[in-house]
Amino acid sequence: MKRILLIFVCMFFVAGTLHAKDFKVVKTVKDLKVIVTMDSNPPAKGANDISITLLDQNGKALTDADVVVDYNVPFNDNTPPISFEKKTKLNGKDFTATAFLTRTGPWDFKIRIKKAGTDIGSVGYRVTVPSWWVSKAEFK
Repeated sequence: MKRILLIFVCMFFVAGTLHAKDFKVVKTVKDLKVIVTMDSNPPAKGANDISITLLDQNGKALTDADVVVDYNVPFNDNTPPISFEKKTKLNGKDFTATAFLTRTGPWDFKIRIKKAGTDIGSVGYRVTVPSWWVSKAEFK
C-alpha cells in the first residue's frame, strides 16, 4: 500500500514539473532581441497566451512597434492547412496575444514586427502540441 501511495505522489510531482516552466524562444532580428513566451509548455490545445518582449541593443524595451502573430498548421496528407493572424496589444513593456490551437501536431509561428510603418523583420519558430497532452479546457 505504501508503494502505491509513493507512486501516486511521485506522479503528482512529475506532472507538476512538466507544466511548470513557460515555453520560451529568444531570437534576434536586425538589432532587436525578440523574447517570445507561451504560458504552457508544451503548448496545449485551446487558448495559449503569448507574451513578446522586444529589446534594443541597450536592453531597453521597444514599445512603439506593431507586432503581429501569424500561426498555422502545415499542410499534410490528412488535413488541410489552417492559418491565423493575431494583432498584439501592448501590456506594459510586453506585447500580448492569445493563440487558439485547434488540434494536436506541429504549429508554425511567425512574429512580424513593424515600426512607423516600416517592416523591421520577423522571427519564426515551431511548436508541437502533443496528442497525449490534455487541453486546458479539460482542467476547468
